[in-house]
Amino acid sequence: MSELWSVFTSLELFALMAYPTSKDSRDKHIANRVAKIKEEWPELNAEQVGDGKRPEGWSIEKWQIFAREYLDQIHSELDIAFSEKGGISSLLCSPNYEKVKTDFDLNCYKGRLAGCVLFWIRRIADSKLASGASINKAVFMTEEVTGKYLLKTIKAKKWPLNQSFIRQDAWLGFKSVSPLWAALECWVHWKKPADYSPFLPNGFIRFISLANNYKEFGVSHFPRAQKIPTLLSEETWPKSEKLMLIDLTLKPSPLSDKELKTLNTYQAPDNYLSSHP
Repeated sequence: MSELWSVFTSLELFALMAYPTSKDSRDKHIANRVAKIKEEWPELNAEQVGDGKRPEGWSIEKWQIFAREYLDQIHSELDIAFSEKGGISSLLCSPNYEKVKTDFDLNCYKGRLAGCVLFWIRRIADSKLASGASINKAVFMTEEVTGKYLLKTIKAKKWPLNQSFIRQDAWLGFKSVSPLWAALECWVHWKKPADYSPFLPNGFIRFISLANNYKEFGVSHFPRAQKIPTLLSEETWPKSEKLMLIDLTLKPSPLSDKELKTLNTYQAPDNYLSSHP
């Protein structure tokens, strides 16, 4: 049964990551995916699809095949979403849901940028620079370094990439789920190891544990001269009190010489956020 639990838990997770502030959009996203399951497996009823109950007459082997095929479908969509060639792509596939599908692409892009901001804050902090790590510096590195890897997709989609967009639309809009996106970014960079996969029962727990590690960093990190941490615990996912998480220790990952050289060109913005170094 754990295979199917993972399917629906993962579905809810990615709906949350794409729509952190809109339960209505999350519900529509999940309804769309459940509808696809019912279309492809018509012998399943609503209770079996929604609650993960194995139908009478179905062998455990057939039930596992169903779960595995659905996992493979979502997994392949994520591969497309994070492939170097495909860039960010929608995880929705129903032709009857074009509006949400269109929004989903952009939301994934914003979420990924927010995860990258948290990722860069941590790496700058690991570098132990005298000036410290800040949101503005991480926004700068996201534009200058991460943006270059996404440039082809950004141009094709005609999406914005500038520090104002990264800070206001991506970071502020998706800050609450940035640890989840940072964990997903790590998983992709690590070549998607099964033991950290958000699609597999054992991997899911490790994935959430990794995200929680990023959350704990954000909650405990205070930019220089600031009294408010980078992330507020009560406003940030994962909210994992009911999960038996693994205590992970990540090795420090300071900036490379090339990245330090890029960061040295950073200039603090002359606006209301200039109090952040």
